[in-house]
Amino acid sequence: MPFDEGHQQPPSYAQYPGGPVYPVYVDPPRPLGGLAKALYVLLGAAALVSVGGAFMRFSRASFAADYRQYLGSIAEADAADSRVAVFAVLFIAVFLATAVVFMIWQYRLAMNAQATGQLGLGPGWAIGAWFIPVANFIMPALQMRGSARASGFRPPAVVVVWAVVFAASSVTYGTANRQLPDEPPVATVASVDRFFAELAKGDRTAAVAMIIYVVAALLAIVMVRALTTGQEAADAARRNPGGYRP
Repeated sequence: MPFDEGHQQPPSYAQYPGGPVYPVYVDPPRPLGGLAKALYVLLGAAALVSVGGAFMRFSRASFAADYRQYLGSIAEADAADSRVAVFAVLFIAVFLATAVVFMIWQYRLAMNAQATGQLGLGPGWAIGAWFIPVANFIMPALQMRGSARASGFRPPAVVVVWAVVFAASSVTYGTANRQLPDEPPVATVASVDRFFAELAKGDRTAAVAMIIYVVAALLAIVMVRALTTGQEAADAARRNPGGYRP
């Protein structure tokens, strides 16, 4: 059977006890470029939406802190709430789309790595690690670093930096949700003051979380590019060990 460089890796060989030697063909790594480009767009969109969301949170926090100036303007309060709600919906939509494409990209990165080396956290962990509470701050990064090593190149430092920043944004946003008031205030001056004070504090914390998420999204773009190009370069080196390019 002739070897087709465009579709298969060079054959390795296996022998069953007492039997003949058979060539074993391994499928080549699947390309990551298309998924990586989609992630660049989605992560960029997520960063832009987060900037807008942070601005709207700071704006509503300012309104809440000085709410006594706006007691006669129900429309202004409704407008502030509506702007925050719109960006919250946009953020969720972009975040979910990004998460789906990111998991597919990470799974394919892991599958490619498994085909060429020993992978500790296999392709299943590229998806499953994201659904383990607390561990999902660490395990996805560990899995991607393992994919890099199995592929034959050194894991880029940006993987660890991204994991720390992304965890910080998630923890900060969770803190903001706990700070925000759950129910509208009852009609007493003290309760109304407390409600708006909590609203202002929660919105400011949420805005900070979104700014941190912008940094995480930009780091993710750098990370995806580094891992994608690293795996592609390692595969090219295996195909042409001496650096020869036909």
